[in-house]
Amino acid sequence: MSSDTKLGTLLDALPDDLAAPVFTHSSWTIRRSDSYERLAFLGDSVLALAVTTHLYPRLEAARGQIDRRNPAVDLEIDGGVKVENAARAIDAGATVLVAASGVFAQPDPATAARALAEIAATEPARPTGKVR
Repeated sequence: MSSDTKLGTLLDALPDDLAAPVFTHSSWTIRRSDSYERLAFLGDSVLALAVTTHLYPRLEAARGQIDRRNPAVDLEIDGGVKVENAARAIDAGATVLVAASGVFAQPDPATAARALAEIAATEPARPTGKVR
């Protein structure tokens, strides 16, 4: 591999036993843990942390502006909504949660959907009514 780039330099420095999973799809290995899925999960976790840290304060500000003009307006979050962050999104002012991968990419989609519905039902209602 060429070390002409910073990424190439990093990859060249990786020991073979650590570099192999980076380029291995789960369909090419007997054990899924030997594929890049664990790294994808880690990447998703880092992305979720970044979104939580930087997006939710903006939602709170947007909700404040909406409430000053017309509290009946919904604030929708479409993307990245999961059981782990749904309550925080609602607390930040969201009234509509769209959770595609938060349901369908989970090991048990029905359980994830029920958990999200329970979170939405137990969070305090905004002036527009229940979270949907």
